[in-house]
Amino acid sequence: MSGPSQAEVLLTLADTAGYWYGTSTRGEPFAAMLGESIVRPLRGGRGSVRAELARMYAADHGRAPSAEALADTMLTLEGRSYAGEERDLHLRVARDSVGAIWLDLGTRDCELVRITAGGWQIMRGGGPLFRRTRLTGALPKPSPDGDLSRLRELLRIDDDVWPLVVAWLVCVLLLPDRPVPVLALTGEQGTAKSWQSRLLVLLADPSDAPLRTAPRDVESWAVAASASRVVALDNVSRVEPWLSDALCRASTGDGMVRRALYTSEDVSVLAFRRAVLVNGIALPGMRGDLADRLVRVTLGQIADDQRLDEADMAARWDRAHPVAL
Repeated sequence: MSGPSQAEVLLTLADTAGYWYGTSTRGEPFAAMLGESIVRPLRGGRGSVRAELARMYAADHGRAPSAEALADTMLTLEGRSYAGEERDLHLRVARDSVGAIWLDLGTRDCELVRITAGGWQIMRGGGPLFRRTRLTGALPKPSPDGDLSRLRELLRIDDDVWPLVVAWLVCVLLLPDRPVPVLALTGEQGTAKSWQSRLLVLLADPSDAPLRTAPRDVESWAVAASASRVVALDNVSRVEPWLSDALCRASTGDGMVRRALYTSEDVSVLAFRRAVLVNGIALPGMRGDLADRLVRVTLGQIADDQRLDEADMAARWDRAHPVAL
């Protein structure tokens, strides 16, 4: 008598792993481990259920399952997802039904920080559901001895505008359901615009690409902006009209309607609220509606005897990050 098929073995592995299934409000199927708040896409890269089941099968049998068996398994799991509960999925930060703020630390052990008026605590589940992307980097565990002066020491920002930068960070980390103003760091060459932009992004939403070049069109902008909480555009020389409109929509959370891929009749809606940071020497071409949403911080020159090499700055940042967060 023949044994179970590869697809049956894969389904048994999925059941043993303890997944439960559902869909996002946009109809995307997902799976999550019991007791955790980080969901996994069924298909995709190394963080997907498909990849995880393939690794588990290979560890048990010494070879990878067939593509056909994986495809059959995914169809079954998709059926379970569509029969399951529909849930909101959040990226990096969310507010729950009682007003607590939850921050996804992006760590492998799925740790979250639950933040209330009375303080914060590290947890693994029990809150809103979060999705991750390839740009979701890990934050350090926050230090109980928080001190923003450690961040202040690494930034060359005047005292009169420092409160504006802090307010922007509050919007990024603590106001997930409110419009976020666009932070603009401007200054002449030699004012460390890129480095200071990088630190602000790494503080709240680290990734392998904290700074990005200005996108070429709406589609490339939407792909980049949908994958992270903070989107930082580096060395922007001109703000084209379409980009100005896109930045405004990202700030307020308004949607963009586009034709769905490979169809001529259906449409897809891209709706997301993001924290946006841009830097440049002057940012010419900015329209009035974007200027109304802008927090502009002008950076001063840094004297040669006050400059530090990149390795020293990185070491200082590693020490300051948990305390600043």
